[in-house]
Amino acid sequence: MNKFIILLLIIVIQFNYVLSSNNNLDDKILEITCLEKYTGIFHNFIYIANNETSDDYYVIRTPWLIIYPNKLKNQLKEFNLTIFDSNPSTKCGWTKLARVKNYVVSTGTIYRKKNNIDELNSILTKILSNNFPTLELLITGFGLLHVLLLFIYIYVKYKSRSKNFNYRNSMV
Repeated sequence: MNKFIILLLIIVIQFNYVLSSNNNLDDKILEITCLEKYTGIFHNFIYIANNETSDDYYVIRTPWLIIYPNKLKNQLKEFNLTIFDSNPSTKCGWTKLARVKNYVVSTGTIYRKKNNIDELNSILTKILSNNFPTLELLITGFGLLHVLLLFIYIYVKYKSRSKNFNYRNSMV
């Protein structure tokens, strides 16, 4: 039973890590950073500017990958912002402005390059605050639920086999 509780605790801790998406790289606001330290399959970057001629770039980094980035891009297009397919600037020299959460779920981190545009900051923060990665959270939640049910099933089967085994041995 103790192993089962420990395993359940590990699953809950992992789920909390997925929801908060918190790591040591995200601690400092207004830190000048390189985006290349966030490379990998678990980050999606959306590069934004006020218009095509502007060299004041913003980027939203989000840990959600399936539908959520497209939902953000559609909302950004409603504000007539220019969205780039790849990084229009260098990898380093980005200043982290905010890490936005919706309840306990990290919805994204906002970085800027060059000048700070307060209007754009408020638009990006508002978009991240009002959107929620619903499908991604459902997939994560159901996946963890299936793992939990599998462990419960294995535990019950193991206990029932050991009871049957002891019962047969006591009959002899």
